Amino acid sequence: MTGRVLARAALAALALGCGVAEARTVDYQIDAATLEKVAKDQLDGPMSPAPARGDMDLAFVADPATDHVAISAGMGCSAWKIENPVGQMLKPLLTAWDRDGALSDAGTAGVVTLRLNRASSLNRCVQLEEFDETCIARVRLAGTIAYVGEDGATRELPVAANIERSGSIGAFCSNLARFIGIVSREAGIALIDDARTKLASLENPQK
Repeated sequence: MTGRVLARAALAALALGCGVAEARTVDYQIDAATLEKVAKDQLDGPMSPAPARGDMDLAFVADPATDHVAISAGMGCSAWKIENPVGQMLKPLLTAWDRDGALSDAGTAGVVTLRLNRASSLNRCVQLEEFDETCIARVRLAGTIAYVGEDGATRELPVAANIERSGSIGAFCSNLARFIGIVSREAGIALIDDARTKLASLENPQK
């Protein structure tokens, strides 16, 4: 094997994280322009738009256990530990949906509360071409929407999302965190869509 081939093989092993475990945390603080660019580069198909402004005052509560480590089921990037704080992801999406763009405190009269109870993310990556890692990520979210009925009693509706998307992270497993974050955002939007659909079937759930 020539020196050039050896060097390329070593670079590929480093890029795909085959030997040394690495850790990354999904960054949900990136700006909208960066998010759009990354999604265009990594995600197969379009990225969903943020939720439209709604007519309800909202609150958000997340079980601490919903911030979790993604499971790696494929051969590629399997040594990488990706921490996924999905609670950070859902807050801006709910803020976009909220009546005035400012979340309220849970338990406040006239406020609809989304409670996130369970979350998980799984990724499978495989190297289809040299220096090009293709991945599939699946994110599941489950929780409840709580509101006060006309009789003054608090009621809860189950809400859930199960989203799987494919894409490419290029040659570097360090890009996996952002890819998982993008798919998690898709799941968050699907969770909100499920909540909106179920609330729309009720007669003014805030009264």
